Formats: sequence, structure tokens, C-alpha cells
Amino acid sequence: MANVNQPDRREVQNGSGLGTVTKIVSLNDSVDAVSESELAAVIKYLEQDRGVDGAGDSSFSVVGITGFGGQTVHLALQGSGTLTVGDADLGVTNHTVAEVCTFTSSS
Repeated sequence: MANVNQPDRREVQNGSGLGTVTKIVSLNDSVDAVSESELAAVIKYLEQDRGVDGAGDSSFSVVGITGFGGQTVHLALQGSGTLTVGDADLGVTNHTVAEVCTFTSSS
């Protein structure tokens, strides 16, 4: 039996079924491929709360990874915090993290 309370997904609108807030970020190594240890360091950083008095990074859950083995890796993060990481913060050099897009749940 069909769920009669399910919203009509054919309607064009912003949103997703990925959770409250999902960010897609890119991790780029300007020298060579992102190594396993570099990726692990970045994930460890992202999953720990770094914010102070509402400013700075909040912890995220890494829920997806693609592109590992290349110079650019994309990560799917869930969490509504602010992303402000840089090389010095990550503990790895020659890397940049950029927010590609943010999905929010539709109402």
C-alpha cells in the first residue's frame, strides 16, 4: 500500500533526502595524489568539534568519499556547523578544502 502522506517529489524544489544538512566538500592536494594518511588526518579533523563560542568549525560526520587515489577527493559531510578549515588546521601541507555545495532538507 502506498504511503499517502509522502510528499510529491516530482515538484521542482531545493532540498534532499540526505539529512538535515549535507555539505559536499573538495579536498585538493596541489602536489600529488591524496594519500590514505592525509585523508585520515582530514577526516579526524572534520569529525572533532573545533568551535569556540559559536565561531569556527563544528564537528561533522563523514558519510561519503569519492575520488580517493587522485589529487581531488570529495567528501559528503552531515552537520550544520561552519566549515573554515585551512592547511595549518588540517595538519597536512599543500591541501585545500573548499565547500562545493550544501543540501538542506526540504520542508
